[in-house]
Amino acid sequence: MDVMATLRVRCKDESHAIIASKSLSVDPELNPEKVSKTTVAEGEWVVVSFRAQDLRSLRLSVSAYLDMVGVVLRTLREFG
Repeated sequence: MDVMATLRVRCKDESHAIIASKSLSVDPELNPEKVSKTTVAEGEWVVVSFRAQDLRSLRLSVSAYLDMVGVVLRTLREFG
């Protein structure tokens, strides 16, 4: 079974979205044979698309990604 999810995270502006997108794209997936993701900046939005072999792998990947989003957004708020 192939499962997919798309998340959209709104940033302060386009420059913050670009920084966030680049920061969130650095780490490769831990299980690339089970999960793939693409991250792009679209205006003030960071859009990430996940594709996984099963729901558990998708949930784990999305959860880890959201943790990283929180760190990146707090950092941008603090220093941006």
